[in-house]
Amino acid sequence: MGANTATRLRSTSYSWPAKGFHWLIALLILCTLPLGFYMVGLPLAPQKLRLFNYHKWIGITVLALTVLRLLWRLSARPPDPIASTPRWQHVLAAIAHATLYLFTIVMPITGWVMSSAYGFPTVLFTVIQLPDLVGKNKALGDLLRTVHDGLAWGLVVVLSIHIAAALWHQFVLRDNVLGRMLFNHGPLDPAIRYEPHQSHTDVTGLGNPRDDKGQRNSNRIDND
Repeated sequence: MGANTATRLRSTSYSWPAKGFHWLIALLILCTLPLGFYMVGLPLAPQKLRLFNYHKWIGITVLALTVLRLLWRLSARPPDPIASTPRWQHVLAAIAHATLYLFTIVMPITGWVMSSAYGFPTVLFTVIQLPDLVGKNKALGDLLRTVHDGLAWGLVVVLSIHIAAALWHQFVLRDNVLGRMLFNHGPLDPAIRYEPHQSHTDVTGLGNPRDDKGQRNSNRIDND
């Protein structure tokens, strides 16, 4: 594979830091959401307080990683959208991504403020005591608990749509959207097409999957 082809291939994939932030935040969210739903139903006991601490630690970590991810995104341009995707899908994807960013910032902050309002300090990993954002105020704590719970269910809905859309692109449209966020950056299925549906534009620089005679063009990379 020539240098130009390698550069074009990299340009279709997210950077390694962006992938790392994405998957680490996703893993933490998938841990803390079930934990949050589980612990609220427990009776007040040392185990419940311990789980609340774990939940807060994960939430603050997600908040910090999201800030770092946004800073990275400002400094590193993401890959261009896949050309075969209709514009309305680009718009919906942008809205979904912005909504996920909003959730991963607002939810930890509301949890932090709620904990302060209830009079429970947030001590990160039992070492770093974070400042209370508000004074003790039970009424405010109750309000923020309602908001935090609502945001949790909203995140479940948006996250489900995000995952379903990624799988739909990968296995129905077969345009390798999900593959661009994988560390090996390869199609999950060898039959995945890179060519736009209504254009002969070479999106990845690997050549069209089939030539004009309908035969698979398997030697494009070798000749690059």
